[in-house]
Amino acid sequence: MVMKVKNNGEIIYQTYFKESTTEGMAISPIHFIIPANTSIEVTFANVTDTSSHDTGVSAYGYYMEAF
Repeated sequence: MVMKVKNNGEIIYQTYFKESTTEGMAISPIHFIIPANTSIEVTFANVTDTSSHDTGVSAYGYYMEAF
């Protein structure tokens, strides 16, 4: 599967996951600093066949403040 992360429509990260190498393995978190008031889109596309696969995304965040 191909995972793409877009910010305001522009791809900022893209990676390819092989099912056989990630099955049963934990994937390390990927961290981004995304400006406030912008859009974020995460997509997964299956490039090897037409079957479906379980995928998931979790996100959290906060605003950085100047002191």
